[in-house]
Amino acid sequence: MSKLIQWLDPRGTKTWLFILSLLLGALYGFAFLALVDYFIQRYGEQMRGVDTTLMLGVFIGMVTIAFVLTLIAKDKRGMTYGLYAGLACMVACGLILFRNSLTLVPLVGFMGPIGAFNGAGLGEMFLRGRESKKKDKDL
Repeated sequence: MSKLIQWLDPRGTKTWLFILSLLLGALYGFAFLALVDYFIQRYGEQMRGVDTTLMLGVFIGMVTIAFVLTLIAKDKRGMTYGLYAGLACMVACGLILFRNSLTLVPLVGFMGPIGAFNGAGLGEMFLRGRESKKKDKDL
């Protein structure tokens, strides 16, 4: 539980990167769902498996955003940036999908923080690997 509290504590983060993570998470959620909505309106009778598409798209997008934010930060607070980006995406998806389907809100919404958690974890491991290679090279 202390790790989760540490990850959710925004103290010690770079302010501009923290705000950027919130904006990127929310904007990605809105943009992706708007794109899927456009395709449903245009090719509605041909669209199948939209719920899986929404879940996978949000997950992969948030993995990418959190990974990149972690690589940019390089301050061992990548999990914080990633989780807040995922929470912003979850709120955006919840606001958009709330009127349409209450079953899709938790399914798609929780993919944001889960994807961001995985992306930030990958970014932290990548940076640790780089640091260990750099130390080995210096020896």
